[in-house]
Amino acid sequence: MPLEGSYVVWNNRGGSGKTNLTYHLAIKYAYRNPDKTVLVVDMCPQADLSHAFLGDDEDGHDYVSQIGSLKKDPMILDGQQRIPRTISGYLDIYTSVGLPNNVDPRTFLFNVSKFNNQLPRNVNKRIYL
Repeated sequence: MPLEGSYVVWNNRGGSGKTNLTYHLAIKYAYRNPDKTVLVVDMCPQADLSHAFLGDDEDGHDYVSQIGSLKKDPMILDGQQRIPRTISGYLDIYTSVGLPNNVDPRTFLFNVSKFNNQLPRNVNKRIYL
């Protein structure tokens, strides 16, 4: 995925609509640009944008908590160490030992459609968190 451009939605105040705006911008951009892949980086400590994209499983448990707690889709490093596929998981490994040569940073990304098939079909295969 070569980077062709990036956009940031930022405000130092809560409740200003950043999550809602980012969610709709990502969906609309993916819809209008079917040849592009959209990467959404959720830096919010509450992971609200990730919650919006991923939703809940069939039992009503949210996927964000499952991913962060290694119950769902962990990355296995060196055959044993389990690391969550999250920004904090990436930063933990990167700051502790540096990113090992055999780990591609893209392995920390996952396709939203793997967890949420309720998004429009023409966009859900192209949005990654």
